[in-house]
Amino acid sequence: MSEEYKQFLKEKEKIEECFKKGLKIEKIYENLDGTFVKFEKCDDEIQLTTPDARKFVVTKLLHA
Repeated sequence: MSEEYKQFLKEKEKIEECFKKGLKIEKIYENLDGTFVKFEKCDDEIQLTTPDARKFVVTKLLHA
């Protein structure tokens, strides 16, 4: 299993945990360090560094 795929799985798990808690995405922004996802009622932001994690979060948004 590649390191990038392992990183994707970690990022995907964090996103799924927030959705399972019923949290909604408040804000998404990008910079040179990656994509950042901020959920409502959550102090932390999730940093997405893999393209697959970025696609995953957009897919979740479109199907929500």
